[in-house]
Amino acid sequence: TLLNGETFKVWGCRPLPPTAASGGQPGTVMKTDEKGILVQTGEGMLLLTVIQPSGKKAMPASEWLKGARLEAGTVFGGVQL
Repeated sequence: TLLNGETFKVWGCRPLPPTAASGGQPGTVMKTDEKGILVQTGEGMLLLTVIQPSGKKAMPASEWLKGARLEAGTVFGGVQL
């Protein structure tokens, strides 16, 4: 996918059922915490656990979040094949 116009690969995630916090457009970051990045999908949520930002090695999402400024409401967009 893309994040701020840069390639952003997801190497590990797990699906979560819809919750009361659901409702954003697919690709919207709903929450970030020590578990990873919670992203809205068309039917529920995905917890991104292992990611690879552009130009970096794959890493736990929780480690990347320590230095990243990713806020709830940010939208992932586009698909890179």
